[in-house]
This record gives sequence, C-alpha cells and structure tokens, in this order.
Amino acid sequence: MILCAGSLMAGMNVWTLSGLSDKTISCLAIDPSSPSTLYAGTYYGIFKTTDSGATWYLTGMGNHDTLALAISPSDPSTVYAATWGEGVFKSSDGGRNWKATGLANADIDALSIDPLTPSTVYAGSNSEGIYKTTNGGRTWGFTGLANHFIFALANDPFTSSIVYAGTASEGAYKTTDSGETWNAINSGLTSTVVNAMAVDPSAPSTVYAGTEVGVFRTEDGGGSWNAVSKLMSDPDVSSLGIDPSSPSTVYAGTFRAELYEGGVFKMTDGSGIWISTGLTFIDVFSLVIAPTNPSSIYAGTDGGIWSITFAPHDRPVGRP
Repeated sequence: MILCAGSLMAGMNVWTLSGLSDKTISCLAIDPSSPSTLYAGTYYGIFKTTDSGATWYLTGMGNHDTLALAISPSDPSTVYAATWGEGVFKSSDGGRNWKATGLANADIDALSIDPLTPSTVYAGSNSEGIYKTTNGGRTWGFTGLANHFIFALANDPFTSSIVYAGTASEGAYKTTDSGETWNAINSGLTSTVVNAMAVDPSAPSTVYAGTEVGVFRTEDGGGSWNAVSKLMSDPDVSSLGIDPSSPSTVYAGTFRAELYEGGVFKMTDGSGIWISTGLTFIDVFSLVIAPTNPSSIYAGTDGGIWSITFAPHDRPVGRP
C-alpha cells in the first residue's frame, strides 16, 4: 500500500493542496454517501482517500491510465473506471479489487451512470462513439456516434432516456431514447469542442457545456445555447460542477493558455458573471463537489489534488 500525505482539511476560502502533488489527476469521484471518501484517477492508476485527502493509497487498480470514474448512486462500493487502451473496469468492493468488464483495447474518455437505473452505464470512446451496458458491465453494446471522439457524458436526473454527449470536434449531442438515436444540438453553440457537460439537478432542461471558448447554457434541453462567460479570463473550460443545494451556483475548471491564466471560476447567480477562486497557475482537469457539504470543492490538476471550503455568503477570495 502506498500512502500519500495530504492536508488535514480543505482550506477555508483558499485552495489547499490535498495530496498526490507529484501526479496529474485526470479525474475525481466522490462517494455520495460518505463525502470523506474520494477516488482519483491518474496515469499510474487509481488512488483513494477515506479522510478527505489527509492520506491517499493506491487501490487495486495500479498502472492503468485512468481517464474517468463513476460511482453507483445506489451502491457506492461499485465504481467504474475508464482507461486508455483497456476499456472499462469495475470494482464491487470500494476499489480493493477490479475486473475488466469489456471493450478491451478501447480508449474510453467518459462515463456516466443512469441515476434511476444504475446498472445502465454509458461509455464514451476516442473515435469509436458511445457504448452502453444495461447489466452493470457484463456486456456492452454500441449505441451510436461512430467515429466521434466523446469528451463528456451527462444524464438527465429524472428521465433515463435522456443523455447528453460532448465531442472533440462536432459539438454536443442528445438522445431521448436511451441511445437508440443521437441528434446534434448545436444552435448557438459557437465551439465544436465540448469538454464538459453538466445538467441542473433541479431543472434538467438547463444544461451547461464547457468548451474551448467558455461556458454555454441551454434552458430548453439543447434547443438553443447562449454564452455565459462574462469576466472569465480563461475560456478553455475543462470541467464543470453544479452546487446541488443551490443550482445557480456553478463552478468551471479551466486549462491555462499562453494568453490566459487557468484556475477555477465560480458563478453564483446564473448571470454569466464568473469570479476567479484561484489556482491560476495550474491546469484543472476535474472538479467534484461534496454532496452533503456543497461549499467544499475538490479539483484534480496537473499538480495533484486541491480543495477549498467557501464560508457561507463569502465571495471567493483564495488565489494561491
């Protein structure tokens, strides 16, 4: 077992290093029933903490380039991992043991679990479209968008048949029939690169898309999109997170660019005005929000895992 020291708690209003500083964190997942438990996917396997990042240990999934993680909402000991070149793996015991579920040799970049039927999982691949299992990974079937590089997947929380997909070069797509057909939903979306998607948990017709030119929002399920990126200094958005207790509060992680700082941005009122919360010196690949304490945020970066806790009613001020 490899132990990695982190911080004892998330910093109040300031980003604090929470471990794995020598790793690039491709993806994060947080246990919905125990928010002190997180998984981190890296080029070198999957790490886990059960104490909010104070310590991390390598799970039974070592030496696998992991690009996406998804935890079953009905059984948090069930975790899926998307890998580069090895398909999808599954653990049924909280990461102690893993087994390949199929799609061998496939490069899988995105995962999403149907929140109403968690045995149904979607997997987005590099140039091979989207696959789907309805039996927890025992078998997979192709469900569409052949020859598309899938960057992001997001499920409607109330309607199992609705799933959104973000692609590397063709914008956003939507299915309303559980993947039987996919339709482009790009009206008003000025970027063809969609890195991240997030569905409002209280109003699922409201969806956010993180693109290389900022954040877009639709309020009609993809019928039309509008840019919502005012005051965002870095428009190349890699990841999104919505506060489940206050869905008008949205977080966006970004990549650095030659002319822009990176970091994590926060919008609190749905206005499209974003405020930098910090991490301007680093590339952010993943964001997760603690489900029972949405003021606590974790960011997976190319310099480890960072965390922050916002004081009630405080504007973000931390800029390490």
